Amino acid sequence: MNILVVHNPVTDGASPADADVMDQVQAVATALAGLGHDVQILDWPRHLCQARSLLTEQRPEMVFNLVESLEGSARSAHLVPALLEEMKIPFTGGSASALQNSTSKLLVKSVLHASGLPGPLWLDNQGGGSACFPGVYIVKSVWEHASHALESDNVLRTSSPTKLLEAIEQHMAQLGGEWFAEVYIPGREFSLAMIEEAGVPRFLCPAEMVFTGYPAEMPKVVGYRAKWLEQSFEYQNTIRRQKFSGQDMALLDSLRALAHECWLAFELSGYARVDFRVDAHNQPWVIDVNANPCLSPDAGYQAAALASGVGFKEIMERLLQAASRQFHAFHGGRLQHYTLLSGDVHLGTDHIPA
Repeated sequence: MNILVVHNPVTDGASPADADVMDQVQAVATALAGLGHDVQILDWPRHLCQARSLLTEQRPEMVFNLVESLEGSARSAHLVPALLEEMKIPFTGGSASALQNSTSKLLVKSVLHASGLPGPLWLDNQGGGSACFPGVYIVKSVWEHASHALESDNVLRTSSPTKLLEAIEQHMAQLGGEWFAEVYIPGREFSLAMIEEAGVPRFLCPAEMVFTGYPAEMPKVVGYRAKWLEQSFEYQNTIRRQKFSGQDMALLDSLRALAHECWLAFELSGYARVDFRVDAHNQPWVIDVNANPCLSPDAGYQAAALASGVGFKEIMERLLQAASRQFHAFHGGRLQHYTLLSGDVHLGTDHIPA
């Protein structure tokens, strides 16, 4: 099969988080070629009209979508599958709507609330949300992932929304973009990866991020340093664990049940990962839903797959099969137009919004 692997361009001096996509490209292209496919690689262009022309010229039978951001932001990444849906080209991973709803952490809140799924209370930069005070909150980027500018310093105790809104505005002024805050849950952190088989999600081996040697007063956060800076205290003392005692089996069953409900609520497909915090009362809270999790060899998704006895080539085959099923299901219904929070986007003619 003629497969086009698309990814966001990586510039000189890119951060480790941004440059990581090239590790994914290499791993995916090598595995697909090993399966006998004809593989081409494309930097996703800046403008949708350029992308449309290139896709028309190359005529791929399948697109493997590794685009995580456009013009340095994940805010518009869902426009890639939106264009592919409009052009009726099969592609891997989440649909445009699934990607949009899971990329914005505020949209994640809305979907969780509408589906009756547990998520931490929150406050947006306009004072909206479900937050109550006093409380301990963590300030996060609305759109950016990979623990963008997320550290233990983002955690603060406050008795009123005024101080929390000041912290949110401070992040917006210093780092740009849109920020919000959600209740910080000082408990265990788990992730549960899934891969689609015959139209339903298969659960891979769960993982817990274990914080070792952290000072008692230091909030335990899987932040940017813990993920990307190998020499940092956080990186060296945040350990992935994949073996559990019998005491955790009931908890892991509840995480699987919640992850399955997320799969349905967000209309996920192909593969996905759901992250949880579990509080002192053993109550799980959904803190992140990732429609297209990282496929780098050292990332959590591959670790979960390997621990489950699933090799990378099998992941590729499953994703291609899921993409084919999704394509036929999607084109049995109507095409859609998607809306950014900043306004309508008419595919194929407008520039990608900043």
